[in-house]
Amino acid sequence: MKTCLLAAMLTVGASVAMPAELDLLWTVREAGQLVSPGRQFRTPADGRKLEGDFTATVALAPAGRGQRCDVTILDTRGAEREIVIDSILHLAGDFTHVFVTDGNGARPLADRGSAAYRDALSLPAITVYGPDSGCTVAAAFEVPAPALTFSWRRLPDGVEITTSVSHLRLPPRGEARAGLLVARHEGCWRPGLGWLVERYPEYFDPPNPRVWDYDGPMIYDFITDEARLRRDLTQDLSWQEVGWYWPHLGLYLPEGDRWQRQPGSEGGLGQGGTVTRQMLKDYLALARRLGIAPCLYFQSTESWAEYAQRNFPECRVQAADGKFAPTWIKCVIMDPDPRGRFGQHILDQARKLADTFPEMDGVFWDQNCYTSFDFAHDDGISMVNGRRVSMMEFPQVEILSQAGKLLHDRGKLIFTNGGWTAGLARYCDGHMSEGSGPTRRLQYLCMKKHLTLLSYDANLQTSREKLLLALETGAQPAVTLGDDSCRALFEGYKPIFRELRQKKWVFSPRALSLPDGVRGNMFRTREANYLVTAIVDETRPVKLAQVEDPLTMEVRLPDASDIGAVFTFDPGLLGLQPVRAEPQAGGWSLAIPQPRSGAAVLLARRGRFVASGTKRLLAGQRQPLSVQLANLTDRPWGGVWRFAIGEQMVERSLKLGPFERAQAALGEVAAGNDETPLTIRVTSPPGSEPAETAVQVPVVAPLAVHLASEGTVQALRGAEIEYGLSNRTAESVRVSVQVVPDGGIGNQPKLLDLKPGETRILSEPIDLEGGLHELRFCV
Repeated sequence: MKTCLLAAMLTVGASVAMPAELDLLWTVREAGQLVSPGRQFRTPADGRKLEGDFTATVALAPAGRGQRCDVTILDTRGAEREIVIDSILHLAGDFTHVFVTDGNGARPLADRGSAAYRDALSLPAITVYGPDSGCTVAAAFEVPAPALTFSWRRLPDGVEITTSVSHLRLPPRGEARAGLLVARHEGCWRPGLGWLVERYPEYFDPPNPRVWDYDGPMIYDFITDEARLRRDLTQDLSWQEVGWYWPHLGLYLPEGDRWQRQPGSEGGLGQGGTVTRQMLKDYLALARRLGIAPCLYFQSTESWAEYAQRNFPECRVQAADGKFAPTWIKCVIMDPDPRGRFGQHILDQARKLADTFPEMDGVFWDQNCYTSFDFAHDDGISMVNGRRVSMMEFPQVEILSQAGKLLHDRGKLIFTNGGWTAGLARYCDGHMSEGSGPTRRLQYLCMKKHLTLLSYDANLQTSREKLLLALETGAQPAVTLGDDSCRALFEGYKPIFRELRQKKWVFSPRALSLPDGVRGNMFRTREANYLVTAIVDETRPVKLAQVEDPLTMEVRLPDASDIGAVFTFDPGLLGLQPVRAEPQAGGWSLAIPQPRSGAAVLLARRGRFVASGTKRLLAGQRQPLSVQLANLTDRPWGGVWRFAIGEQMVERSLKLGPFERAQAALGEVAAGNDETPLTIRVTSPPGSEPAETAVQVPVVAPLAVHLASEGTVQALRGAEIEYGLSNRTAESVRVSVQVVPDGGIGNQPKLLDLKPGETRILSEPIDLEGGLHELRFCV
């Protein structure tokens, strides 16, 4: 079974026509009431009078390849009410899957189901699709929806999708609004995402494109020393959240040239201490001189409780029971509405930071995340259980709009933590995912923006988990908090994440198919090449019979014929590695080694590349060695190449014309008896790029033993342990295999013949006392 990941360019392929009229039924009801036929109306409608003293108007407009419907409900009773507006769309067709942006990807279409925006959808949209066609339904991004739910049910001839906007306040003689967009497209979900990106570029493009200059790993800290910054620059450090400089949350730049920052017991850091404006200016200048973008911590939704009570008591958020909303240490959640005194104060703070510290590259806007209801304030739109309330996202979006303009007009950047709805993300240039939890949701808001994954990794296991999740989602990993072993681990992944800088999602239909149990994505790189990332779901059991099989994937792209070479990045090896690539109609069939540590496949259209031409070497044997050269430019690439293989130096004179490839045969080489990779250091002809390249060739044992899991295998006494024995040579071999426990006598050796490339599944009974034992496989 294969899972379709559907990636492609923004041009979403062959057109799928929208029906002339949508089969769309609207309803309006008061909260808690059932749907009444007298309150239903169809598109279009113009001032239609409904049961219950409502009047409905629906306006239709084209929306790219889809249609847009804007509904307005008018109260004619003269009484304030809480209402729900439902749209019910009937879609005929064979739909098999549903996709929403909760981070769990596409899934089989159940008979019934639902998904809510904000909890946990990052985009207000749903897509259903089948083999032949798909449909995306979205709420209009710019029309405020206090609560939004999509639900569906299967029908004999298709599917019915209901979009419900609830907790709407309908004022006396006033209006309430909802907006809906619908598009039919090809039978997968990526074209639906591409359509949304086309319709709402202002939500997906960074307001300040300069953010791409710093599309790399980040750190968070107070003022740190130059030695630490230089060390982290070796990990491709690009920007810093400069934190813990403020007196307390809610006040980021007090009057005067110096102040005391809070200790950890009060919500600050460590023992606190003195901060001066000059201290910050000097540090910001240092960071910029080293090529790092320093961004001062800032936020608008929290305050130290004492400060809030003393200065902005009316701006504190309250729950339905009247209690204030606690957060962080001795802090409360605030209403940042720019019309209120706290919001005005926050705008003034943003202005003062930008004016006082021109050295800062921008701000790190924290806690941009609250999406519940505030019962102490009224946004003019929302109502819960008959009470006027404020959906906390709405005032936050407004202050982001105003402060964002203030900062962007000064050339500053906004990185944010949270921002996991379309509205909260709109005015931000890049996102930081704090912890692994939000990352898969945030990736859909960062299809054309920077995304960093900060996971607080402090050991090899957590570092590895961070790197694999970042590969899957196209995020840049934050600089590790671990030791040298964690930094060494990142070195293997560094070339992949460099390729992912300034990446864009790809949106054409069925562009990438990965096997079941493998997750990944496809991106277009800044050099206009394609990069596929792939990681194996390690929670799935390993099938021993397939452990040596390559991972196969299929790529389909409108410009597939422009791909001149295909390589893979392996985090365990230096340099590009060969890929078994076979062209097919409209795409490629690719095979790479199983990506146990993650991998990335480069489908190159432009550039010059040096890669290994040898898949692998067998330990202790002499085998031919080669290097691939690809000149995917319009200029010749020729001269003498030098290849250093240990103490041996080989020279080859080659001339590659525009868009030509060559295989440099380096003769036979004797691989070592262990599994240390063989390194080839390549020097290109003078004056050409890349000037020097190192590539490694993996060295593997001719025979290999595989267990169902790496490391420890649990087995009951008296049970049999299963293992696989693989012949990696090109010849049939006769082998003897014996399993010997520690301190024990092995079972009778087994004699067997293995064909070339064969993996034989074997088993041995285990009769050992309880505890941890070591088994040796003697082959």
